[in-house]
Amino acid sequence: MDALLQDLRYAVRTLAKSPAFTAVAVLTLALGIGANTAIFSVFYGVLLRPLPYAEPDRIVGLAQAYAGVREARSVTYVQFQFLERNNQVFESLAGSASVGFNFSTGTQTDRVYGLRVSKDYFRTACASRRTTSASSALRRPSAAPSWPRRINRTARAP
Repeated sequence: MDALLQDLRYAVRTLAKSPAFTAVAVLTLALGIGANTAIFSVFYGVLLRPLPYAEPDRIVGLAQAYAGVREARSVTYVQFQFLERNNQVFESLAGSASVGFNFSTGTQTDRVYGLRVSKDYFRTACASRRTTSASSALRRPSAAPSWPRRINRTARAP
């Protein structure tokens, strides 16, 4: 223990003799630690954080894979209907597809993006939500919608 304290005193004396080197070393360490923390925070938020469901290991995504094709392709609606009719494995099935809509008030048209979902989408998605009230979690908008300002109204969360 005495050797450790002696080494620490020597290190502090050496760093005090050259303040410019000490400042550069401290700034380099601070920058490295800050960058590492920021990168890990993004990495955790995108890849490591568990899904917001009670049993995320029971959620599966279906896609098609073909020999010689690198990326998987989405299941078509006809294929989804076939899977839904002949399902003997999954507790429930839900499908979604990204779509864009033109929202027009007569004087201005905006492009609005959303999801086209199957009839059991919300039942399946809410069945295992970690929230106490699944319906309130779904009704709460994550961002203010743009349509109320187009028709001179105020948006309110239900």
